[in-house]
Amino acid sequence: YDRVSDSRCPAQVMCIWAGKIVYHFTLSGRSGSEPFALERGGPDFISAAKGVRVALGAVEPPPVRAVGEPQPPHPVTVSISKL
Repeated sequence: YDRVSDSRCPAQVMCIWAGKIVYHFTLSGRSGSEPFALERGGPDFISAAKGVRVALGAVEPPPVRAVGEPQPPHPVTVSISKL
């Protein structure tokens, strides 16, 4: 788990786009590293090179933060299965 990109509309702000939250990962192995991203309701990541599928688990996103507040840390669950 590398980082989270949170473009959701901040608290107490009127936005024209609701935004989304995207979780960024790097899958590493003998054949190298593959960066990828997952978002709620989005497709799973499939690595043919590593022969695995990575799916985002039941993740509750952090509360929407106010303008200027840093992103609070929160747990993320993934499931990894062989292809």
